[in-house]
Amino acid sequence: MLSSLLPKELWEALHNKNLNSLQELRIRVNAPVVACINNKYIQMPITATNSIIQQILLNASNHSLYTVNDQIISGYITIKGGIRIGVAGEVVADGVSIKTIKNISSLNIRVPHQVSNCCLAVLDKLKIEDSIYSTLIVAPPAAGKTTMLRDLALKISGEVLQLNTLIIDERYELASFYNGTPQLKVGEFCDVLSGAKKSFGFTNAIRSMRPDVVITDELGGREDFDACENAISCGVSVVASIHAGSLEELTSKSYFKKVFSRYVLLSNKQGAGTIEGVFDKCLKPLY
Repeated sequence: MLSSLLPKELWEALHNKNLNSLQELRIRVNAPVVACINNKYIQMPITATNSIIQQILLNASNHSLYTVNDQIISGYITIKGGIRIGVAGEVVADGVSIKTIKNISSLNIRVPHQVSNCCLAVLDKLKIEDSIYSTLIVAPPAAGKTTMLRDLALKISGEVLQLNTLIIDERYELASFYNGTPQLKVGEFCDVLSGAKKSFGFTNAIRSMRPDVVITDELGGREDFDACENAISCGVSVVASIHAGSLEELTSKSYFKKVFSRYVLLSNKQGAGTIEGVFDKCLKPLY
């Protein structure tokens, strides 16, 4: 998909790089393009221009930015293959309502990776008989939270367990639905709700789909923790993730609640997805 997304000159500059390990492309107007490969940032021998940025946006939207404006309002565009393009520019607002982002001057192209079996080292600590504990994946940015969640979905919804699993994929990153089809493997027992706010997913989809497990990415505040707590109190396991570099940073968040039974801490120390430990509901180490 990158070959059809990027202008020719940028694709050719990348062509001799290890694209299998490409995580991000940072494109900022009038600055060198930067590629993140294996968690290392490399300046490319090409300077981004407005023309390059506009061409990428047109390619991403099939030459109709209007059709993806709902995504742009949220700060990103997701395209086939699960590639997500973060955008920054001039926000156009009408009172409290954001209408669009114009004069886009920065893009962050994030390339998803399916890393099979990356959760196996911790899976036994998360299982309880034929179910799974409510689990929170804790990690700083780009440390493999979403990849871990995706592999957990695959394992608990078909490969290891057969649990009806609802993925609330607010940013199209976990299953990367495109035109009704998941671009990444998430399991045969999975139902996916894409583009919905977590509040809607937890309130409505749990009732309508009756999942055994809900999986969602990047809890962001008190409302998200309340939604998780309500689901867990109704007998639904919740597996989610949150940005934090340590358990101390996690517990210092004003909205944090100990509603989960397991916590998995990840880091980048030996590459994305380094498992620092598994902890119980009292944050005591199990692994």
